[in-house]
Amino acid sequence: MVSFDVPGVHYADILLFSRGQELTLEATSGTGTNEVVELLSVVRLPEEYNVSESEAVLSAGRLTVTAPRTRQRVRIIEVGYVA
Repeated sequence: MVSFDVPGVHYADILLFSRGQELTLEATSGTGTNEVVELLSVVRLPEEYNVSESEAVLSAGRLTVTAPRTRQRVRIIEVGYVA
């Protein structure tokens, strides 16, 4: 799980995308004086997480992204013996 603080940002102003194991957040927030605040954050998740199947929820100024773990493949490795 990854959380981003995005106070004052409307969900329609958030762009969240993945490229490989990188999760990128781009967001803009306009204030009452027409000032625009731009947010950019890039997080690299470990290989055991499937970033392409992430889900995100915005609540109370916090964007929470969850990514499931990938299935770990078990591979038996033969051991040779040298006398």
